[in-house]
Amino acid sequence: MSAPISNKLALRVNTALLLGSVVGNNFFTIPPVLLLVVIATSIVIFFASKKVEVKTDLYFEKVSEFATQLKNGNLDYRIMGVPWEHPMNEMAHKLNDALDQVQAYIWEVDAVFRLARYGKFHRRTMPSGLNGRYKIGLQRIDKSLVLMEEFFKQGQLDTMFADLGQLKTTNLLKNLSENQTDIVNI
Repeated sequence: MSAPISNKLALRVNTALLLGSVVGNNFFTIPPVLLLVVIATSIVIFFASKKVEVKTDLYFEKVSEFATQLKNGNLDYRIMGVPWEHPMNEMAHKLNDALDQVQAYIWEVDAVFRLARYGKFHRRTMPSGLNGRYKIGLQRIDKSLVLMEEFFKQGQLDTMFADLGQLKTTNLLKNLSENQTDIVNI
């Protein structure tokens, strides 16, 4: 739960009260026009700062929505529309870049394993552009794919030799049966 008033707002209110106190103590020495200018300026500053706080809250809401979408498994959500001069712009770009890394990693892993499931091992991951553990993880997956391909080929070879052995046995039994028939006929 957030506080009913932010620290920035409390500081601005206190500053306005201090200005009012100074102006009030010197009320009779300051011309009324100057007093009116000071009060009008204070009001403009107060409401302008309130507008900045509302926009900042909007960007915090975008970051919160980003976190919610990420938690729910949506990797397509990005924080958009943060002005370049806004202090949260850099953070928004870093969060979007981090999600790009996660999304690229997941796509690469999915692509190679989807093909490997059907015995197609020609596709390797593309770790370029990824950083840190993402890049290392994809390189390890490539090594695993090489081993999977070797085991797959060995399995195919074993199956082929088993089929060949079965074929030899079948033909041998057939030849023996024919030879037996020929001997009986003689």
